Amino acid sequence: MHEHHRQRMRERLRGCDFDHLATHELLEFLLFYAIPRSDTNKLAHGLLERFGSLRELFEASAEELTEVEGIGENSALLLKLIPAITRRYAEEQRKPSERYDSVSKLATFFVRRFIGDNRECLYMMLLNNRMNMIDCVKISEGSVNCSEVPVRRMTELALSKKASSVVLAHNHPNGLAIPSGNDLDVTDHLNNAFHMLGITLLEHLVIADDRFMPIMKQHCGIFRCIDQVTHIESRFDQNFYDVDEAQWRCPPIFPPNKRECERGESENTI
Repeated sequence: MHEHHRQRMRERLRGCDFDHLATHELLEFLLFYAIPRSDTNKLAHGLLERFGSLRELFEASAEELTEVEGIGENSALLLKLIPAITRRYAEEQRKPSERYDSVSKLATFFVRRFIGDNRECLYMMLLNNRMNMIDCVKISEGSVNCSEVPVRRMTELALSKKASSVVLAHNHPNGLAIPSGNDLDVTDHLNNAFHMLGITLLEHLVIADDRFMPIMKQHCGIFRCIDQVTHIESRFDQNFYDVDEAQWRCPPIFPPNKRECERGESENTI
């Protein structure tokens, strides 16, 4: 019975626009590849009832997933692969020579880097004089505080990579893009450490969902390093903050499909 149902599903999906499938149908078909002989339709409904949405489902731990009857190790691993692949897809959209010379570009990059990650993580992006990315490194996992942030490792890494400036970003899973007292202390501590080495801490972004907050702008003001850093043009800071973070939303990762484009064009014509 299940095999006949699966065959009907495959026939329906051939040449189908996946965007028009119901959420449970997408999940049902995905689970075909981990569960060869079982009713994945019922299981898909059960998962959505348990977690509430695809997002909560993909952000759940493997242990939480396997607590659902019918989900074994293979199914849990398959589900955990989805956000990991999505993050990699988003990263590969980056142009190799792209300049990260605005806060909107940085926010877009980091929002996508945190897709599906329900752990608080701290990243450091290293930039050269042209504002091209040299590297982006995960520094730590867990709450961000002065006692646990490896300042020596971060400064040594920036020096070894010959970075002119760095950008920090950490996420608040299931929280708000509002810096805590610890976030402010860490920012001051690292700002002083990098300044002593002649390296600019451009910004420290707090990321929550598709929102961000620039700590340096809010905490230190815009014109904080013009007199100290000669490789930054005098008008850089004015151009750097190119968006109002209160209104900003991360652009979509996946481009609109052909049907959506055609519908948009017809609406504009009307």
